Amino acid sequence: MTNKILDTIMTISLTIVIIILSSLAILNTKYIYYYDIVQYDIVNSTTLSIDEIKENYNYTINFINNNSIKEFDPPSLDSSPSGSQHFADVRNVFNYCKYTTAILIAVTITLAVMRRPRKLNFLKYSAYSIIGFSILLVTTFILSFDKIFVVFHKLAFNNDNWILDPVTDPIIEILPQEFFMDCAIGILALSLTFSLITLTILRLTKNKS
Repeated sequence: MTNKILDTIMTISLTIVIIILSSLAILNTKYIYYYDIVQYDIVNSTTLSIDEIKENYNYTINFINNNSIKEFDPPSLDSSPSGSQHFADVRNVFNYCKYTTAILIAVTITLAVMRRPRKLNFLKYSAYSIIGFSILLVTTFILSFDKIFVVFHKLAFNNDNWILDPVTDPIIEILPQEFFMDCAIGILALSLTFSLITLTILRLTKNKS
């Protein structure tokens, strides 16, 4: 296997790892949602109090990260069978991302050890890839986040359970689309931060040598 192929595989692997880790970090950061409760006046979209909204959101995040919870049953909100299945599907996506990350990290480390001479070109390529990817996504968000939101769900899920009815699944009333846009922006920002730190370290290392 040539070094060019090794660098390409490592670049793709590391890029995916950074994006997934950034996604998991942001989606598990409750403070973004807590801020958005006020920012988007979520209280007026439901009969729940702020504390109840937080309680149901915290339960949802805990459910997604905890495979031992069998049924999706929010503390003070009803959930239809299809709605409950959707959140189980979300948990499956999270699990898949975690397993994929572990595998890709192992692949990247293994290939980095195999490469002769050992160079860290893939770190630079990955950083630039993320910067380019982020610019593309930000442009797309500005043009139409709605379409990206729909396309993502169609790609991530093989059913229509993600289309929640507020009558049978009122949790959708406390999860506005704007919140997911803020999460997407946070994911891109964190990914870019990793990239810029990587490029800075590489430049400092190069200057010292």
